[in-house]
Order: sequence, then structure tokens, then C-alpha cells
Amino acid sequence: MCLYSSVKLEEPSISLTSPHSMAIYSPDKISLTEGSSFSITCSTHSRYSGGVFYLKKDNMNTSEMLPSFGHSIFYLAYFKFPALESKHQGEYTCVYSVNISSMSFSSVPSKSLQLIVVVTSSSSVVAGVVVTLVVLLLVLVIGYLVWRRRWRSAGAMVQFINRLGGAIKQDAEERSNKIFDGRDHNAQVNEHTGHSHGSADKSVDVDSENCVEKVTEDLAGRVCYELEPLVLS
Repeated sequence: MCLYSSVKLEEPSISLTSPHSMAIYSPDKISLTEGSSFSITCSTHSRYSGGVFYLKKDNMNTSEMLPSFGHSIFYLAYFKFPALESKHQGEYTCVYSVNISSMSFSSVPSKSLQLIVVVTSSSSVVAGVVVTLVVLLLVLVIGYLVWRRRWRSAGAMVQFINRLGGAIKQDAEERSNKIFDGRDHNAQVNEHTGHSHGSADKSVDVDSENCVEKVTEDLAGRVCYELEPLVLS
């Protein structure tokens, strides 16, 4: 039979896990907002398994106890606080304890962790709401100004395109009118030229008839002149 007169246990460690799962190992002091959730972790290296952890708070005779879990020589326990209250404020320490042959052995307390509860006042809540509304209003105003600027740019572009299209259409109409005017002018010139040629042809025909008639008259007179002496003799 083996008797244990004394068992030396290593000093445990204390740490805190924040609501955002960011572990802060062995802090001396930490501040948390009222209503937030967190957990305190007690851990130790020991060759004695099956122990328990005690979470002790200053100015309190009672403490919370949780069985340790782990493997090999590392053991730990989580003390969870779902919603932080002002009564949770204070200094906390961890103690590891084991039973060997119906004898209880405990480690020395860990270094203390001071927890400060920050109470949120109504004025702070109102200020937060006001700041949020102001930021939201600024975002809306900036968004409106950006949208208005883009809308104006789009409107100016549409006007430019419409004016450009109108100018092109007007230029095409002017060119078409010029082409039609040119065709009418050529037709008039051709018609005038035709009339001139017709008048000239008529004048030539009249002159030819006059000439024929004159030649005929001259020829008849000449014949009569030549034949007249013959009749007298």
C-alpha cells in the first residue's frame, strides 16, 4: 500500500474567451460590455488525471466547480457566462484539485483575472443610434448626388446624339433638294434649247420656201423675156 504524504500540483493558468472567439491568455485586467457572453478557461499540466477545477471570485466564500477534461498531461475546463451582469465584476482565480487514495490535493491559485463590467447608458445608446442615422443619411445623399450626376450626363449625351442626328438629316435633305433643283434646271435648259432649235428650223424652212418662190418667179420672167423677140418677128 502506497501512502501519499504530499502531492505537488502545478499552478494552473486562467484565460478568457471573448464573444468573438478571441482567446486572451492570462490577462491581468479586461473590460466587457454588460450583456455580452464570454467564458473563463482554467488549464494545467499535471500527471494526475480525474481532477476538478474551481473558479473562485474574491469576496465570495463559494466557488464554481467543473470536472477537468483532456488527455496525457494537459487538462482544462470552461466556465461559461451567457450574459454578463454587473454582479460578475471582480477578480477570478483558478484552482486545480485531485483526489488520490481518498486524499484531496489542491494547487496554489492561479494569477488573478480582473473583470470590469461596462454598463451601457441610455445616452450612449441614443448617441449610437444618432450616429448610425447620420451615417445612413450621408450615404443616401452621396448616392443621390452620384445618381443625379450620371443622369445628367446621360441626358446631355442623348441631346447631343439627337442634335447630331438632326444635323445629319438636315444635311441629307439639303443635298437631295440640290440634286432635284439641278435636275429641274437641266430639264428647263434642254426644253429651251429644243424651242430654239425648233424656231431655227422653222426659219430655215420659211427662207427655203421664199427662196424657191423667188427662183421660180425669176425663172418665169426670164423665160418670157427671152421668148418675146421671137413673137415680134
